[in-house]
Amino acid sequence: MTRALRSAGVWADGELARARPQIESCLDTGGPFPERLHLIALVVGFYGELFDLMRRFFGDAADLVETWDATTGVLTDAGLRDMLERTLRLIEPAGSPG
Repeated sequence: MTRALRSAGVWADGELARARPQIESCLDTGGPFPERLHLIALVVGFYGELFDLMRRFFGDAADLVETWDATTGVLTDAGLRDMLERTLRLIEPAGSPG
């Protein structure tokens, strides 16, 4: 499992690296569609944040899994419970009591 998580993190790193020339082109020349650079920036910003989150998550998850003796029989500690609770709060509509 650790190997798969680390591999996914490397993939996310690669996706970010692969985007570098296109992003630099947008910054240097406006890219192939300079009149749409504002829209491109929104999409690139979203994907940049997403892939950064993915690589951090996969790295942190791999570090945690490495501390386990097995993937079964692991106690759900406060950190893992908090992860479940935070995710549940993301699902709740904004402004609803939580």
